[in-house]
Amino acid sequence: MSPSPVPVRPHPATVDFGRPTLVTRGPRWSLRLDVRTAVSCAVFLLLTLAAV
Repeated sequence: MSPSPVPVRPHPATVDFGRPTLVTRGPRWSLRLDVRTAVSCAVFLLLTLAAV
């Protein structure tokens, strides 16, 4: 007998639709930042500052 699958709800800060995300919750706003997007923006800003 195989055990019945139990629906597991992943933590929003770890997995969101298969992508790692950072979830920051404030009193009035909730910001979801994709890790890939954050890294891309950081690299872009560093390159821009380095070019200047």
